[in-house]
Amino acid sequence: EISREAGVTPGMISYYFGDKLGLYEAVLGSVFEELLGRVRELAAEPPTGAAPLAALIRVYIATISSQPWIPALLLREIVTGDSAARARFVERFVSRAAALIPGLIAAEVASGDLRADLDPRLTVLSLVGMSIFPFLAQPIAGKVLGYELDDDFRERLIAHTTRLFFEGTRARPAPA
Repeated sequence: EISREAGVTPGMISYYFGDKLGLYEAVLGSVFEELLGRVRELAAEPPTGAAPLAALIRVYIATISSQPWIPALLLREIVTGDSAARARFVERFVSRAAALIPGLIAAEVASGDLRADLDPRLTVLSLVGMSIFPFLAQPIAGKVLGYELDDDFRERLIAHTTRLFFEGTRARPAPA
């Protein structure tokens, strides 16, 4: 099916990518390497309020929005599918992001911008869930809640997720 859609022979796909896992790695690599590069840039920036985390939300949702097939592919083939593909995806992408993103959150906690009681690793899970679930659920939730994966939805989701995330995590002044 892939070769037919691409207008090439199945042999060309096998030649260039080896197998299905190789094809997935190439496709996901083109997206996630760029995303990881941006996360590295954000992690290298000196903390300036919540700007790095707000930028992370924007970059992450914009990346998913530009490739809305990614969440379904990840769920079908990586999360619940082939364990070799999962191990390779964790090694190439997830472990590298996991080494950076909790640090962004910890830096904001240390600076006093985010609540001190936050667990950076659980906060990453919450942030990823808020960002990716609307794309996974779109075939059902989109019909029920009336949304399409278009530019307007992307911008509304970025604004909503950013607001919801920071309203729940922002440090509050101690009561007097």
